[in-house]
Amino acid sequence: MEIKVRNVDALVVKKLDALAKKQGLSREAFLRDKLNQLAHEGLRRKQTERVEELFEKNIESLQTILLEQNKFSEKLHAIESVLLTALEVDVSEIDQLFAIQKEME
Repeated sequence: MEIKVRNVDALVVKKLDALAKKQGLSREAFLRDKLNQLAHEGLRRKQTERVEELFEKNIESLQTILLEQNKFSEKLHAIESVLLTALEVDVSEIDQLFAIQKEME
């Protein structure tokens, strides 16, 4: 489809030509690109907003996971302390056992 624009100021045309030349485009190609950008600006803005929303939700989810992981780690450490106390085992002995097991792998 064709679009014609009449009575455009000469300085505006010169500026458009300079901008087009800077991008290695003809005036027609430059203006076509700009019209496409203008027509799709709302869609691009909505897409950007949606991506930002998704990033925020992902950040919140990761923060929740980290919090739960820290709680789990604290509980695991408490269980470890109780077991070590109940078995009357020195922590250094456990560390030595883990070191030996790693060497065997």
